[in-house]
Amino acid sequence: MEDGPLSRMSTAERRKRLQAHIDAWRNLRWSSCVHLFDLPPNSVLMNVAPGGILTFISLSEYKIKFVQLPSDLRGIAMRQWELTFTFPPFIVALDPSEDILVVLQSKT
Repeated sequence: MEDGPLSRMSTAERRKRLQAHIDAWRNLRWSSCVHLFDLPPNSVLMNVAPGGILTFISLSEYKIKFVQLPSDLRGIAMRQWELTFTFPPFIVALDPSEDILVVLQSKT
């Protein structure tokens, strides 16, 4: 076992959060439900990147929308942003830990 990164929280508070996180997953109990946005019909592909970032590819709008999922237990706020392209994005690969985004264009 390896200790996590330094934190302003005490060991007791970190343990309490960890136990709450494990309990929430074990019992499938969510702390909130968030409406992200309305998706255009038949034009969106979704993927989940490491770190809980959702990517939505809109083929009709030439956009990729990103959503960082919020977590009360992990202290993560929800964030949304988007990128617009001059071509329809076909495939997206995202690795937030390496700060890399790869977007492939369709040949058509």
